This record gives sequence, C-alpha cells and structure tokens, in this order.
Amino acid sequence: MNADIRLEELLRTSEPLLCADRCVFCTLQAEQLPVLAGQCLLLVCERDGYSAVLPRELAEREGLASNISLCRITLRQPLDQARAELLVALTSELAHAQITARLTSTPFGHHLFVPEHQAEDALRLLRAIGNRAQYC
Repeated sequence: MNADIRLEELLRTSEPLLCADRCVFCTLQAEQLPVLAGQCLLLVCERDGYSAVLPRELAEREGLASNISLCRITLRQPLDQARAELLVALTSELAHAQITARLTSTPFGHHLFVPEHQAEDALRLLRAIGNRAQYC
C-alpha cells in the first residue's frame, strides 16, 4: 500500500480538529520557564535557548515578541499508527496547496501549526484527503 492511500486512511480515521485558541512561536529565557513552561503548547530546548508555542493572549500579556498568529489543527491518532512517510506525505500535500505548516507528533496525536489566514483552507484540505479514502 503506498503512502498516499495510507495518508487518506490516517486522515479518515482521525478527524482534524481546529483548536479555537490562537497561538504564536516565541523564544523564552531560562528564567521565564518556571512561570510559562506549564502554559506552553509546545516547548523545545535548543542549543541557543528555548523555543515555545504559546497562546497568543499569554504571549502578548508577557510582552513576548512573535511575528505571526497561528492556529493548531490536531489529528487524534496514536503515534504508532502513523509512520514518518505518512507525515512526509501530509506535509507534501499541504505544501502543494501552498499551505505553510509546522508539524509535531506526540503519543496522543499530531499537531499542525498553520498561519491563521490559512487555517480553514488547511482544515478543508485535510478533510478532503480523508474523504478520498472512501473511494479507494
């Protein structure tokens, strides 16, 4: 079975959910972690510091610099059911539609962070890919 068909099956069995809260990518300093770490949607320790996805309202309240408002689309699917080639196929489909997306996976599902102005288009595309599985 090829990655395209498996991608369609993945999306058919994991209804994409557009989360209501808007978020932003920010960088954090170590001294900000005790207050903000528990409120991060995503936190990554990098060589040069900490990168985080925070609710936009929180980032604004804390005076954190960010450049674009994002929406999160969640695909509820256990990690072991989606291999790397499926995630590559997913990002390829989004890129082909000129939708910018950053993807991260957790044990509970997959999360796409897309610019707010592209969120509805991304959601429609994900649902359309899932609907194709009915005709394969």
